[in-house]
Amino acid sequence: NDIVNNVAAFTCDDGCQVFVDGWNDNLTITQNGKFIASFTDISGTQPNKPVGLMIAKGTNYKVQAEGPYTNFVMWVVNSKAANFGLGVAAPQGTKGIQFIGTGRYATLLSSFNMLEYHSWTGTFPAGYPKIYTMGYDSVADTRCRPVYEGRSQYNVEQSRPVIVAPIVTVDFGYSGTHSVQANQGDGTKGTFKSSVSSTV
Repeated sequence: NDIVNNVAAFTCDDGCQVFVDGWNDNLTITQNGKFIASFTDISGTQPNKPVGLMIAKGTNYKVQAEGPYTNFVMWVVNSKAANFGLGVAAPQGTKGIQFIGTGRYATLLSSFNMLEYHSWTGTFPAGYPKIYTMGYDSVADTRCRPVYEGRSQYNVEQSRPVIVAPIVTVDFGYSGTHSVQANQGDGTKGTFKSSVSSTV
């Protein structure tokens, strides 16, 4: 988060979807002084699976702090971005996240200092899965490089990469059944625990 004097401005060039990583009634989005939604509204009933908020093309959008708040992650996705419309996840408290699904990508938002990925399942093609420190809107850009890349099926199953970033996307390499768990920490005890080296 980067709020100066309790306000941070942003624009939406083509219509956007806004995601946040947790409930907070004191953090709101406004446009030209008009209230649009609080972070609690944006998160929905299950903050670990934020529903997001669609906003129209426009300028003068602001995130405003109306009272106390803790660290947060907010992600604004342009409606013309690659992979637009995919869901995201956000761990809450001391509970991690387990991605179980068939979609190729999984994006996670976290205010914690680090996330450890482990317990991979699936049949991965060579060079996958890959982990990027960005949202799903950028992983299709060939200029972007992953911070983790699986070397082999065995390597992936033994790996526990620790990633330090507020927005992370896993590219499983295929659409089909797969899963991975992500557990957060404060960064003081997080270490790579894999017995097999990984390309990072």
